[in-house]
Amino acid sequence: MKKVILIVLGGLLLFVVLVALVFVVLTYLEKNTAAPLETIDKIPTEENNSILGILLAEKQAIIDSLSSQKVQFEDSLAIQVALNDSLETLLLEKSNFLSKDSTTISKLTAELAKIKSDIEQEKLSNQITEEIRQLAKTYEQMKISEMKPIFDQLDDKTVIALYNAMSARKKPMVLKALNTDRAAKLTRELSQ
Repeated sequence: MKKVILIVLGGLLLFVVLVALVFVVLTYLEKNTAAPLETIDKIPTEENNSILGILLAEKQAIIDSLSSQKVQFEDSLAIQVALNDSLETLLLEKSNFLSKDSTTISKLTAELAKIKSDIEQEKLSNQITEEIRQLAKTYEQMKISEMKPIFDQLDDKTVIALYNAMSARKKPMVLKALNTDRAAKLTRELSQ
């Protein structure tokens, strides 16, 4: 892509240099052909016509050559402009493609972050569940009278989690360790 841009810039620079060269040549010819024409009056008429014909032919040849070069430069410039337009189109397509890729990467990054969060949440949940199982085993070893003061200090959610983690044989101990109103309330919550 950089090569193409350099070629375009090189072509434009060449065009500018050649236009300047044409200007300098035309200016030079204009100055140098004016002086001999002033002195032509001093030369005899037949020689005047001969010299004047030669000078006019030379001047016309130079003009024709410069006109031909001008056409070539204009053609070259048209090609350079077309190439530039083509490059701009390609650049726009690449930019759009990169924009789409960037959007896709952003979406995938967000999905990855959500998956990581879900995994961390799952790990935390598993860790909490394991800790509750260990606590439930500890409470299964206790007497109801030992559990009662502790359960009175725990919230309903924690008591229900411990109840669910205990073996079926030991679950009645949890309800016996609670006062009757609270045991009834937790029974209703467990049945839902």
